[in-house]
Amino acid sequence: METAHEPMVLGPGEGRTFPFGRRTMITKVDEEDTQDVAIFESMPEPGVPAALPHRHWEAVEAFYVLEGQMEFLVEERLVRGTSGTFVFIPRGVVHGFRNPGPEPTKMLVLIWPARGLRPVKELGARLLAGGPPDPEQIRAIFAVSHSEEVHDGLEQWR
Repeated sequence: METAHEPMVLGPGEGRTFPFGRRTMITKVDEEDTQDVAIFESMPEPGVPAALPHRHWEAVEAFYVLEGQMEFLVEERLVRGTSGTFVFIPRGVVHGFRNPGPEPTKMLVLIWPARGLRPVKELGARLLAGGPPDPEQIRAIFAVSHSEEVHDGLEQWR
């Protein structure tokens, strides 16, 4: 396992903050620190989908709910998780997540390999630059990371 270039100790709320639409993300480690894993805190807004259904072909993802409630779509199964819930998503599995509201929530997200965080950061930068990119831009962002958004048959998620 690759390790960070230097040991790191981060306190609560510390790390590199980046906006993603109406939520805040705090990177604990990412590709700048280690090629192996990206770990970040995500605080999705209540009632807003944090990630529409998608799948990753080259990365695995794990979620740990720290505070509040999250709703996860795993293939066609909806799962509601409270503080302490852990969800692991292998490569190729359709998934999405949102804060069902009305309370704030916080979760820790892990992505292996770390380059799997690239499309999240790129999409966040585009959102910050002027609102949601068009669907073709989103497909292009996800194609670079060998991920894809999945919408067919998942209307219940919106």
